[in-house]
Amino acid sequence: HVMPWLYQPLFPAVLSTYRNYFWDELMEYVNVHERHLLNVCISGDTENGTRGRLFETIVIRRCQGTGVTAQVGGDQVTIAPKAAVRFPGRLLPELKENSPDGVYVPLAPNFPAIDLVWKQGHIVVGVHVHVREHHDVKSTFIGLCDEAHWLTNFDKVYLLYLSPENEVTELVRTHVNPPRFEP
Repeated sequence: HVMPWLYQPLFPAVLSTYRNYFWDELMEYVNVHERHLLNVCISGDTENGTRGRLFETIVIRRCQGTGVTAQVGGDQVTIAPKAAVRFPGRLLPELKENSPDGVYVPLAPNFPAIDLVWKQGHIVVGVHVHVREHHDVKSTFIGLCDEAHWLTNFDKVYLLYLSPENEVTELVRTHVNPPRFEP
């Protein structure tokens, strides 16, 4: 007979470890099986947490695989395809204009306010990927940016919301106007 209090949940510590250890394999799997993963996301049986994690991973893989060009505010941001830089902890990395351009991804699951960062020259974009409404992401992101000195190290700092669902996009539009800020 085993005492139930001897067991502790493995999530999120195991998820973080596996995502780091198997990062390249995970990205290759997403690349090969993206269509199947999108079908899982469409299923009514899939919980929003799972749907969000899959959508986030697909976005990261696309940024790495084909790069991304997006109109963010008044700027066109182009991230060339390359491996993502993974950063540890619960704080944003202290990037500067001369830091390498590209995609930065937190190692920690459920990182506050953002899911990845796009950096191009004097512009940095915190990207929040989600499938449901999130409250107070903007003020949390501003605090993280201030702590990482982004508000003084960059000409422009944006917060970009990505969602596969129109209803969520409309909720963000009504709660955050405008969905970007500049120092």
